[in-house]
Amino acid sequence: MTVDEAISDLLAISTDIRRLAVYDTDGALLGAGPAGVVAVADAAADGLWRVAVEAAGADAGDAAGAPLEHVAVDLGDAAVVALEAGGRRIVALTAAAPPLGLVLFDLRTCLADAFPAAENA
Repeated sequence: MTVDEAISDLLAISTDIRRLAVYDTDGALLGAGPAGVVAVADAAADGLWRVAVEAAGADAGDAAGAPLEHVAVDLGDAAVVALEAGGRRIVALTAAAPPLGLVLFDLRTCLADAFPAAENA
């Protein structure tokens, strides 16, 4: 399954996820949906992740904590959820107050469908 197919499948079944994009850890766009979505939010998605990583590091103090796996930002009428797994990031725009556990599961599943070899690496 390609990245675009995995994105299309997720958008077809999710009642919460409205738009999403998949990036490598260098910030290069690997796919986005729904079809025709221009990755206007590239800088915003990368900036969101970097600020969250810095904030998590500051909160951890000197303790060696686990790396940041996900971040969710409530926007009132929507939310932005970003997850990193298998050397890739996936960022979704959701409906308001999404069930975070389910959204994270769906995002992980999308990455696993698009990159099955990375799951076993």
